[in-house]
Amino acid sequence: MKHMVMIAGLVLVGVLVSGQTHASYLETGPTSGPADRRIMPPPPRPPRGNDITRLVSRLTVGRPYSTRNMTVFPLYVDGATDRTRYVTLDEALRNGWLRVYEKGAGRVQEVIVRNDSRHYVFLMAGEIISGAKQNRVIATDTLLRPHGPEVAVPVYCVERGRWVGKTMAFRSEKSFANNALRYKAQSKAGQDAVWEEVGRVAGEAGVSSPTSDFQAVVNDKEVQNALADYANCMPRPPRRCIGAAIVINNRLAGVEVFANETLFAALWPKVRRGYALDAYPIYKDWLGYERRARFIPIGQREIRAFLSRVHGARFTARNGIDLGRLYAIRGNGIGGEGLVFEASVIHVNFAPERYVIHPVIPRRQIELRTRED
Repeated sequence: MKHMVMIAGLVLVGVLVSGQTHASYLETGPTSGPADRRIMPPPPRPPRGNDITRLVSRLTVGRPYSTRNMTVFPLYVDGATDRTRYVTLDEALRNGWLRVYEKGAGRVQEVIVRNDSRHYVFLMAGEIISGAKQNRVIATDTLLRPHGPEVAVPVYCVERGRWVGKTMAFRSEKSFANNALRYKAQSKAGQDAVWEEVGRVAGEAGVSSPTSDFQAVVNDKEVQNALADYANCMPRPPRRCIGAAIVINNRLAGVEVFANETLFAALWPKVRRGYALDAYPIYKDWLGYERRARFIPIGQREIRAFLSRVHGARFTARNGIDLGRLYAIRGNGIGGEGLVFEASVIHVNFAPERYVIHPVIPRRQIELRTRED
């Protein structure tokens, strides 16, 4: 009996200690207790057995590159990568390997693509195609098979005031949606939400066009000059780098990971410009923040801790547009989407969904708060 009481007491103490530890982890405001009670990044969790979590567990966070209010952490991969050559939208159109045209007389939410080449062609969510009856943004990562059939690809309109064109074919302007616009398209927020974001970007840039065209913002001379500075933020991906974590105004904006370093290097300039479109309008605010307050920059440790959250997220799979499986990633503070084909992660992008990582001032600890805070 005495032994049973002692065991029960030990179990009770363990429960209480565990409860205290868990409570300290869930706190969202600054703590004033001893250092071991402060909020710390969650420990890495073991992979759950899908290709995305396995890839993330192999990533190493490199030293950052910084320009203005943007910081980029290169993501390196340990071990072998997919050596398949994936052709980008721009290369495929430039070589005449890909046809992109209106569906029938034209349909806002879909375009038709056909890969006439012997290569796999990758279309990334956020890429802008122009021409035909109105400019569109690709809504979902799409992998096209070599010499494949016609495929309907989901898109959103980013040129509200035009529905006429001399040709039914599209071209690529080598432009990319800002990150906020891309996430709206990927999350199926709806056409009105996409138009609203296009209007917000145009308003912040001070650019107007007769057709409310997103491309007009990208083509604006002042915008081009502003974006040119951000081209110095990791101008070329280092060797064995297959992705990046991008921080704007000391808040994590997003993570991008690709199948191999070749595909990442080909698409990185586009991806960087997309994030820069969100960064440059708030650069002046960042300068003011730097002058007013001490801050602890986000470092490699915090990026690694955020990446570990993917192991606790929920994955919902569906068939890809042509090849592969698309995974919606939700929960555990993460939202995003990944395309997997034959056990290779062609591309995955995710960002803080409910929480953002930012510094506590002046304490040297990392706090998680909601966007509303």
